[in-house]
Amino acid sequence: MSESATNRIRSFLASTSLVKVNASSNHMYDAWLSGKDFRARDGQLEMIQFIDEALHAKAPRIAVVEAGPGTGKTIAYSTAAIPIGLQRNKRIVLVTATVALQDQVTSKDLPELRVMSDVSFSYVLAKGRQRYVCPRRLSSAANSVDAQALTDLASAGEQRSDESTRFVELFDSFVSGGWNGDLDHSPVFLPQRLWSTVTTDSRGCTNTACKWYSRCPYYKAREQFADADIIVTNYDLLLSHLRLGTDILPPIEDSIFVLDEAHNLVSKTMNAFSKSLNIVSSGMRLNEITAGLEQLNEEFGKDAEIVRSLAEFHEPHEYARKLLKRLITIVRGLKFSEDWEGVSQFRFKDGVVPEEIQTVAAQLALQYLDMRAAVSRVCTWLREHADSQTSEFDSDAITERLNEFVAADQHLEESRDLLLDFGNTNEGSVSSRWVEYVTHEAIEEWRLKSVPVEIDQILADKIWSKAHATILTSATLNAGDDFLHFKTEVGLNQDVRTLGLESPFDLDRTVTLQIPKLQTTPGGNNKKHLKEIAHLLPELLGQEKSALVLFSSRVAMDSIYNDLPTKTQRNCLVQNKIGRHALLQMHKQRIDKGEISYIFGLASYREGIDLPGDYCRHVIITRLPFDVPTDPIVESKKELLLKAGYEQSHLFTRYQVPEATLRLTQACGRLIRNEQDWGRITILDRRIVSRSYGEQMLNALPNYRLDIE
Repeated sequence: MSESATNRIRSFLASTSLVKVNASSNHMYDAWLSGKDFRARDGQLEMIQFIDEALHAKAPRIAVVEAGPGTGKTIAYSTAAIPIGLQRNKRIVLVTATVALQDQVTSKDLPELRVMSDVSFSYVLAKGRQRYVCPRRLSSAANSVDAQALTDLASAGEQRSDESTRFVELFDSFVSGGWNGDLDHSPVFLPQRLWSTVTTDSRGCTNTACKWYSRCPYYKAREQFADADIIVTNYDLLLSHLRLGTDILPPIEDSIFVLDEAHNLVSKTMNAFSKSLNIVSSGMRLNEITAGLEQLNEEFGKDAEIVRSLAEFHEPHEYARKLLKRLITIVRGLKFSEDWEGVSQFRFKDGVVPEEIQTVAAQLALQYLDMRAAVSRVCTWLREHADSQTSEFDSDAITERLNEFVAADQHLEESRDLLLDFGNTNEGSVSSRWVEYVTHEAIEEWRLKSVPVEIDQILADKIWSKAHATILTSATLNAGDDFLHFKTEVGLNQDVRTLGLESPFDLDRTVTLQIPKLQTTPGGNNKKHLKEIAHLLPELLGQEKSALVLFSSRVAMDSIYNDLPTKTQRNCLVQNKIGRHALLQMHKQRIDKGEISYIFGLASYREGIDLPGDYCRHVIITRLPFDVPTDPIVESKKELLLKAGYEQSHLFTRYQVPEATLRLTQACGRLIRNEQDWGRITILDRRIVSRSYGEQMLNALPNYRLDIE
């Protein structure tokens, strides 16, 4: 480390009062630099000092940091927060949105800091129960595979690719110690629908009564949660903890939260506190539960508890069937919007559901409550017999039935939550509520949805007002408005400390942002705009051997792809035609072989994918990523802003422009993943230079070299 960098750290330390704690931060950072043979980075130093000041301030200790790629924010917040957490006996809860960052933090950054600095601290990766395999369920699934079938496959020299035999491979890997049961690192690929059959939740777990308890991956992980100085987790687990009040994470007031990838906080919170119910599917599900109870009654000798549960389920089920039919009749009469990618919608203004629907929903909620009581008793009976040494029933048969009725219990609980929500709405609602109408193979379905749109109060009540300290950071938080949009959305006071750090990468030299001439713009001429893009794409793609092309909708992506020449189509890998993991692997294999490969993706490909170097030399954005104007959440947000006193004419610039700006920044960020990267970004939407809001969007982007035709 250079003498000037060392002096800068020492100057920072000398300017603070808690020299002992800051000396520890200095030691950690200095040792890490020496161990990595790195030079101190100005942005990293500034971030360390900024966080240190926030942690030493009076409560609430909250700071927001936007740090561009290459800043090294993980090391910055770790070296600033760990010594203070240790001194104050506060535990650090480090939250990420992606598995990739979790792995980086737990397998690289924290181990290096601990070894290189010789500071004694412990850390653990905490995941929810359903991110670990349930050994009992996996064993049951593996044992259900016919042994002779496996012998026949092996003798024929065939791959055991059948879905059922994948369970056997997983089980063999688990019992041999080759796999620790973490689903994110499974040695065998399984689609989500199969994972759900070998995981469980608290309702399906028999805890210490289970014969697999001592080897259970979840409980082995839980043993480490209690004493770790740093808990690395994900937003889903954090928000589940806040919503349900679990004991997985330490008390809020004893925690220093570091919320990394914090641009996901709003959407993750909305998803965690949202509710939904498919009316037709739920009716069919109730019939299946009845049939399951009847079959259970026959299989287990008409046990008195099962007979009682079957009888108590029958009456509310019959009443619920009538109410569901009544509900379908009512929602069928709603004036749904035009079809958008297969879905039509009707949104309830201000989130207030008509009284007729409220009445039916409230009555249904009571029936679902009674049905769940019956199913819960069955689950209890099954758990008691699942691992009982004295039970007269077959353990695998009991386990299979337990899995079935745990899923039924979950369905009844989640359905009742939605029905309670729809059954009690008022003018003061802060949720967006709507009905979706879809048809599939001539089967109609109506889906009731409720999503909280004013999550600022949720976060203020559950984190900001209680946590010992909170650091929020990401590469994309500032929409060119001095963090105003982000702070408002998540419920932070406008006087909360903020810091913006540009990427140390030489982006004005390594990245060209080009905006070509176009004759059309999205909107009224959307079909012509899609045709023009399809005409331009072959030439644009030909500029590099690899590219990520981002689309605003599946309709647009399919339309443009279908209009491309066959020669170009052969080089394109289109999202959802194959799975994401397989698509990325195929793309990298093509590039490694020196071939051409272009990825066509939707919104989910704007973040969470890592394509360094030759894997992505060109990012093409076909349309500015504004929300669909008729999106129920967007419409509800606008209603809230109007009630808050904003003018109708200001709603677009107040809400939709900042949202689109952040998404655009995320999309552009797919190009540069390390210091050696270079390439180009093309935006095929002239509104970014022809409309008044375009300047704000361009100013919010990193300092790319501009090429505007």
